[in-house]
Amino acid sequence: MKMSGGDCGAGLVHFVRSSISEGHRNEAGSFQHSVSGVGKVTLSVALRSLHPEEGIADQWRAIGARALVPNLFYEIEYAQAAALAFGKDVKLLTVHIGHAGTGKMVAAWPVRVSRFRWGVPLRVLGGWAHPFAASGVPLLDPDYAEPALAALLGAGKSLAGLPPRVFMPLIPDEGPFRDVLNRVQAEHG
Repeated sequence: MKMSGGDCGAGLVHFVRSSISEGHRNEAGSFQHSVSGVGKVTLSVALRSLHPEEGIADQWRAIGARALVPNLFYEIEYAQAAALAFGKDVKLLTVHIGHAGTGKMVAAWPVRVSRFRWGVPLRVLGGWAHPFAASGVPLLDPDYAEPALAALLGAGKSLAGLPPRVFMPLIPDEGPFRDVLNRVQAEHG
């Protein structure tokens, strides 16, 4: 699998400035999106602990099992174990259909807010990377991959305290995730 290169040595990154328009947002943490074959759906974004309540933990397991691109490193069991050594300040960013507490989870992405990037004071929401994680691809439901990824990238506009810049380490240059990312960037800038 070909991975994105960057100027960070082995960093293999993709840097995105979120441009989800305010017009897509209908309330704090929620976005309206059209989904092929489904119509308009409301997606809610939430920032959670890596040790969420049982219902959310079950959904995280389920999305790991059906993800567009499997990523063992972001599945619940691996992420929680790795958090013991490498997870200081790491949270789980989730996207749900409808309400974030009760709706079906369609995306899960362990993230961390960095206050500095490349030696400059630049707040960035970044996918969690550590020495034992070889992929930074978020877990996306294949049926909702595009709107779910758009909601993840737009989380800084819907959740207070998150920066609008997104840093995606260790993502592929080709394949299903790259195709979804390209379509989302084409639609949202």
